[in-house]
Amino acid sequence: MVSPDFLPFYSKMMKEWATQWVEEKIPALDGKTPREAVMTPEGRRKIEELLKDWENMEERKRRDGDPYIDIQVIRKMLNL
Repeated sequence: MVSPDFLPFYSKMMKEWATQWVEEKIPALDGKTPREAVMTPEGRRKIEELLKDWENMEERKRRDGDPYIDIQVIRKMLNL
């Protein structure tokens, strides 16, 4: 379990990281950025699969009291 004093810093850092992630070329998205991939039905499906898996991992962290990323932030950035 992480110190509660660290959580605000972690949250800010993860939001910044998520902002960068949506602009990175991702091999699982055929080398497209998430912003590019959501423009096609197939890319949107792949993004949904990635985010679902990611959400499950982050939910386990949240339940364990560990720092986690709120994937809804990414969903909002991508209008999902």
